[in-house]
Amino acid sequence: MFGRKNLLSTWTQHPLHIREILSIKLLRLGHEYGEKKSEGLAHGCITKSRKKGTGGKVLRLLLAISYDKGVICCEPYEYMTGGNFATFVDQHFHRLFQLAGKGDSRLWMQDGDPSQNSALAKAAIARVNSTVIKLPPRSPDLHVVENVIVIVNSQLRKQARDDKIRRETFKEF
Repeated sequence: MFGRKNLLSTWTQHPLHIREILSIKLLRLGHEYGEKKSEGLAHGCITKSRKKGTGGKVLRLLLAISYDKGVICCEPYEYMTGGNFATFVDQHFHRLFQLAGKGDSRLWMQDGDPSQNSALAKAAIARVNSTVIKLPPRSPDLHVVENVIVIVNSQLRKQARDDKIRRETFKEF
């Protein structure tokens, strides 16, 4: 567990405000709960809260989010490896920092995906002269919404396993 003491030392090493950070997230949206084809969303429409899209395919997006600017980059990807992330860094980071409007700040925050910690990714990050702020997994202070989603998903999976639910419609749920 990541303690408050470690959290404070992380923030004192990098004295900054949230307005100065560019956040990079890997987002996976997909048809995961087994609804019938007619129960899906309209063509081209996706939603994170239900984790379902059209056609039963998983949509993977790499998002760059900036305070006061919102999403400044939304790149789809098939699979993420260290090499793919390094290519993304080389091709997009200079432009993303300009779009984010953070002045001279080259700080960015990652969501903890292993591809962002590979040797190739670290070399690419060094090439663009940026500083990574690594957030601890399951940190209740920093990942409040994501933690709630993880907790709810794990409780639903446990309930489905305990009650031997193999399939249910949204109405039955």
